[in-house]
Amino acid sequence: MEKLSSSQLGDSGSDVVLLHGWGRSRADFKPLSELLAWKHKVHLIDLPGFGRSAAPPADWGTHDYAQCILNYLDKHNINRAHFVGHSFGGRISLRLAAKHPERVISLSLIGSHGLQLAQPFLRSLRSRCIAALRSIIKWSDAQFGTTWFKGWFVPKFGSRDYLAAGELRGTLVKTVTEDQTANCRKIHAPTLLLWGSRDTETPLALGERFRELISGAKLIVLQGQDHYPFKDVGSHLIAHYLLPFLAEAEAQNLEEAA
Repeated sequence: MEKLSSSQLGDSGSDVVLLHGWGRSRADFKPLSELLAWKHKVHLIDLPGFGRSAAPPADWGTHDYAQCILNYLDKHNINRAHFVGHSFGGRISLRLAAKHPERVISLSLIGSHGLQLAQPFLRSLRSRCIAALRSIIKWSDAQFGTTWFKGWFVPKFGSRDYLAAGELRGTLVKTVTEDQTANCRKIHAPTLLLWGSRDTETPLALGERFRELISGAKLIVLQGQDHYPFKDVGSHLIAHYLLPFLAEAEAQNLEEAA
């Protein structure tokens, strides 16, 4: 079992698991967790490869990360929990809600990744050209012993996350190429979508697409907010929407169980 660096706030109420974004850590959610802890047992987790948690033993996809979180639930005797996922953490939360609905009371996504949106023609053409160039250069390196891919292609065309990923590059490639459209259609847990109107990393079009795909999902657009709407005083804004949603989902859960 993976050893995760984690902490818990609050000692009563239902369990809430907060999952951070790529390249981040549980520290992102510390202010928000303090606002939620008076009503819930809040679990802050450094996902494998981030914060103080060791990197995964191989290149992981979201199903591996989801299993890791299930192991955490089992270790702490948590039968069901609310999941709040930001960006990369949203990918994992989607996987959990679709594949293990019996463990999920509710799902909240904040600027989540997980879908492949259609690109404008010129951007799509550029992506295809870069992919073709990548294949040619890797073939050339393999044939002639050159290092054009590592020495020129990656620095020129690699994304900021890819360049900074280090030993997690394989995991990054594996997860960003996933499209969870089919998973979204399987989700029936109460779902809240919180999206910054100025989010350029996960544009609002993603939130609108999630709303279309997930049955009953509610989208709240946070005007003037970017990809990190929970930072600093923004944690109060997120808690303002999250606390009543969690209470409503909890009531629905109890009603269905009766």
